[in-house]
Amino acid sequence: MDLSGNFGIQDFIEALSSKEPVPGGGGASALVGALGASLASMTCALTYGKKKYADKESALRVADEKLRENANLLFEGINKDAQSFLPLSKAFSLPSGTPEEAAAKDEVLQKEYLAACDVPISVMRSCFEAIKAAAVAGTDGSKLVISDACAGLILLEASMKAAALNVYINARYMKDRTKADELVRFTDEICKKGSNLAYKVISAITDELKTPKV
Repeated sequence: MDLSGNFGIQDFIEALSSKEPVPGGGGASALVGALGASLASMTCALTYGKKKYADKESALRVADEKLRENANLLFEGINKDAQSFLPLSKAFSLPSGTPEEAAAKDEVLQKEYLAACDVPISVMRSCFEAIKAAAVAGTDGSKLVISDACAGLILLEASMKAAALNVYINARYMKDRTKADELVRFTDEICKKGSNLAYKVISAITDELKTPKV
């Protein structure tokens, strides 16, 4: 699964709805996050050069750079998620008819459950960083396009929460409960922080947009 080549969004959507193991929720969440970060970045771009926001431009450029950086990381996460999930998918098909085979299969599965958490954790981290930058775009950006920053925040929060589900489902089957609990705690904490910030800015922008200007 490679969106960097000739494989386009329509192909991705069709593959997503098929029986193939990839792309799946991880790739979808990464794509949504990339879209969210890019939307917020557009808010910055459409604010640059406007005298009314001249005092905000420096902060917006820092935020824009962070948004673009994480949009790229999230986009890369689409393929990385597919690459990391395939070994786990194949491990489910390993033979387990004898005690030796069952033990070998379980050893591989335990290794792959842990490995399958890497990409969604990276997606959550990128979403959290992008949420912080998108909050700046939504707060300091041109009032004519803050709806795009708000939409970006909504998508980024959704991406973060969707990626969290992949951590939860893999940690659920890990026998190393210390490591599993550590992953779940990290996931809970980053989602709480990201959601709290996103909610604050989304609510403020939504209330502002609902206020008549005539």
